[in-house]
Amino acid sequence: MKNILGIIAEYNPYHNGHRYQMEEAGIIAKADYVVALISGHFVQRGEPAIYDTYTRAEMALLSGADAVFEIPVPFSTSSAEDFASYGVALLSSLGIQNFSFGTENASVGELFKIAEILVNETDSFKSVLKEMLILGNTYPQARMSAVINELRHNGAGDIEITRAKELLSSPNNILGIEYMKAKYIFRTPIKAFAIPRRGSGYHDKEMNLSFASATGIRNHIFSSGNLRAIQNYVPDAVFDLMLEKGTVSADDITGIILRRVLNLIHDNVDLEEFSDVSADLARRIETSIKSMSSYEELVNLIKTKHYTYTRVSRALCHVLLGIKEKDMNYYKEGRIAPYARLIGFRRESAELLSQLKFTSSVPIISKMADASEILSDKPAALALLMEEAHAAEIYNSIYFDKYKIELPNLYTRQIVIV
Repeated sequence: MKNILGIIAEYNPYHNGHRYQMEEAGIIAKADYVVALISGHFVQRGEPAIYDTYTRAEMALLSGADAVFEIPVPFSTSSAEDFASYGVALLSSLGIQNFSFGTENASVGELFKIAEILVNETDSFKSVLKEMLILGNTYPQARMSAVINELRHNGAGDIEITRAKELLSSPNNILGIEYMKAKYIFRTPIKAFAIPRRGSGYHDKEMNLSFASATGIRNHIFSSGNLRAIQNYVPDAVFDLMLEKGTVSADDITGIILRRVLNLIHDNVDLEEFSDVSADLARRIETSIKSMSSYEELVNLIKTKHYTYTRVSRALCHVLLGIKEKDMNYYKEGRIAPYARLIGFRRESAELLSQLKFTSSVPIISKMADASEILSDKPAALALLMEEAHAAEIYNSIYFDKYKIELPNLYTRQIVIV
């Protein structure tokens, strides 16, 4: 058996920091092959990916990945907990022995310690969490207070408490904690490797270092349209693809979201039915939808202390794509990762696919035309796959509106082979 490393990512877009992580993790894990799981056409921030799934898969394959599989849209646009759970579950189901993720500066042991507290919620943890929420704290703030209380109860000193606060304040570290929670809950033997990120932080918009964040790269592309300025921050092969492909931004979905919400209101459909939309959030969406001039303005009109920008954006995305709360519950009832959809692979890595077919406990789908037969006895899995097919159609329609170019749908598009 060859040693395989799995990486869960968005690659929105792929950049030098991603390549660094892939190379470092591959060396540490002594990996023969690297498998990437990437978000589909919409990402966790609740926005369309800057490039479509197949383009981002090709970026990864040209930069070191041997095969790329997809995280379907209900989980790629969900909470960090759901995103991480699906990724870890799928890697485990494929029989992959190792996985890696980026952190700010955290070790696996540190993240796992906090993950254990969050999984094994004690009565005192629940009590502090409830009290903090009643006092008006956001959920992340309340959760941090509950974790700190548990650590103090277990004898932690000031240095450890300060360190825990740092870990719970960084997006990459928080996602790392969710990966550790999933590993703990699933009792999977998969080994985890945390790789400290290089250069800019997760949300940094500045591009003054050798390693720029995906946020910084997207911000520069959308604000200036000057691709040449980001050339040094991405691999050469990735930059060549960028020159060929059109981008999609959150602003490109503003009009379609407006029409979608107005139609739902007209048809007396309760927005609360959709995933991540509470009754109060539904009211805020309905009262704000006609007052915005851009996507960012719309989200800022809706968001509050309790509803973060990302939470609101995810809610709007679920309304747009028709992903309802009952749908998410349905997808979580059975096996959380019931199939693996292959997006692309390297020709020289054919042996990898043969091994995955042997070790995988879930069907591997490479042709959408075969999906109905392969998943004929798994209705929830087939419904989950159809969610991604629908999301791809929506994305393609947005792309067509912008460029008057029709992208192939999932049934006609060939997997990427490099």
